[in-house]
Amino acid sequence: MTRDRLAVGHAVEEIVGRFYESLGFRIYERNWRPSGGRLKNLCEIDLILVQDRVLVFVEVRSFSSRGGARADESMIFPLRKQITFLRAMRFWMQHHHSDLVSQDLEVRCELALVDRERSQIRRIPLTSSY
Repeated sequence: MTRDRLAVGHAVEEIVGRFYESLGFRIYERNWRPSGGRLKNLCEIDLILVQDRVLVFVEVRSFSSRGGARADESMIFPLRKQITFLRAMRFWMQHHHSDLVSQDLEVRCELALVDRERSQIRRIPLTSSY
């Protein structure tokens, strides 16, 4: 990944983090990666958020709508990557932060899809049934 793409990615993640904070969420972790095992280099969870009794795992993706293009979630976040993301989420819940997980929280997974041209953020729920 080029430095420019990394810089854009970090900037978009910051914007999305502030967006969720404006909705009353607290950022629990950013850019979490499994420290070992098969998932170590395969997945990163961009944001882990808490609000009241809700724990939310967020994947941040951005696209440009320049020229009128619209993003299709399946192209932006294909099923293969969703499955890896959900495995990482389960790994986090099983091996980390038992104090938080033991609070019987509702757990959600979301895709935060950012249109960089229109400065719009769309929250898309992901299924956790994989």
